[in-house]
Amino acid sequence: MSACLPVWLGLDTPAFAAMPPEAFIQARQTAVNHVHVRIESVTPPSGGAGDCSVSATVVQIFRGDLTRGQVITFPVSCYRYGELQPGNQLWTDFEALSHAQYLEAFMSGGPAPVVLSDQVEIITAPREWPFCATDSVICETSIVAVEAPSQSCGFFDRAWTLWGLVGEDCGGKAGKEEDGPLPALRMR
Repeated sequence: MSACLPVWLGLDTPAFAAMPPEAFIQARQTAVNHVHVRIESVTPPSGGAGDCSVSATVVQIFRGDLTRGQVITFPVSCYRYGELQPGNQLWTDFEALSHAQYLEAFMSGGPAPVVLSDQVEIITAPREWPFCATDSVICETSIVAVEAPSQSCGFFDRAWTLWGLVGEDCGGKAGKEEDGPLPALRMR
């Protein structure tokens, strides 16, 4: 049992500590800027995990001193697959970030804003109201918020659609020929 003690003690170190939800809520509430941005470019972290440099154009402002059309560059905590590090960061997957078109972010003010406490979310498209609440750690799933799935779609149809394996018709059930390829195998 004593051989396990150092491992157990190691889990209690700051490197493995998680920030309480209140810290993230406070970051959202005190952020000078709350915006939607269109991603122009993403530079990967120098190692497997670290800061990605994101260049983006502000497209929607919920509050703050940024202006629509302003181009900003800011760091986002990101990681490459298999390189996730322990700590207080809320990591964003580099592959997902590099393929994303839009982000919602809670940021500091001034000429070089930064994301506060990793409060950044990949979204499918900007809109007139935020996906992320300022009084909780919740962000609406932007895929569901932008396009409600058809009521005739089942669980697997929705999953296939979210994974990009089928079109928006949830598998082509209506009006498609019965002898075509299986919906799960049809690519967009």
